Amino acid sequence: MTSLKKGDCAICKTYSGPEFSVVIKNVTVDEKGTVYECLRDGVWANKEGTPNFIISSSYIFDPNDLKHSFLTSGTGLRRLEYRAPELDDDEKRTLWEFHIKKQDDAIATMRAKYGHITKGMTVKWYEYNSWTGQVAFECIGKIMYIKHNLSCYIICADGVTRAPYISELTVVDDALSADVPETAR
Repeated sequence: MTSLKKGDCAICKTYSGPEFSVVIKNVTVDEKGTVYECLRDGVWANKEGTPNFIISSSYIFDPNDLKHSFLTSGTGLRRLEYRAPELDDDEKRTLWEFHIKKQDDAIATMRAKYGHITKGMTVKWYEYNSWTGQVAFECIGKIMYIKHNLSCYIICADGVTRAPYISELTVVDDALSADVPETAR
């Protein structure tokens, strides 16, 4: 491995297959060896290393891990190889940052729309058969955890943990109170 310095571009090759470009943000040398602080820059990636920036009504790709730097020794499970900068690198980085901002904005919009659904609430969720469109499974349970991308974990009454997206849920308490006539309340 060529010695890399702060500001260099590199290809990070992971043990599991994904390869992607990074920028070296910092280099620390101590008695244990060299540690590189790397940040994905979106300039290049192989098929396994390319994120799928999807926004739909029920799924939003979570770019949270792409925005933060990571540490590596440059050998072992995450190998670093020098990559010569190209003329269009800055344009590709700008496009990368645009995609990440677009995903974050979509998540913020979903958070505003579904902000009333919180941990501990009792919710109802339906799983549909993709062939027939009919309800294949109904779960009533409590929300245990809501992730950054608005997927969540529900413990159903039968003890099984499910992981739907928050947009697929119906709050049981609100649904029941909506069926009660105004005079009966």
